[in-house]
Amino acid sequence: MLSSMLEGEPTVVFLKAAIGWMVKQLL
Repeated sequence: MLSSMLEGEPTVVFLKAAIGWMVKQLL
């Protein structure tokens, strides 16, 4: 459901990249 709502949203892509970066910094 969420994926279909957020598809094609540049903001979501940016948030995913930011979250991935934060996770890498924490590990």
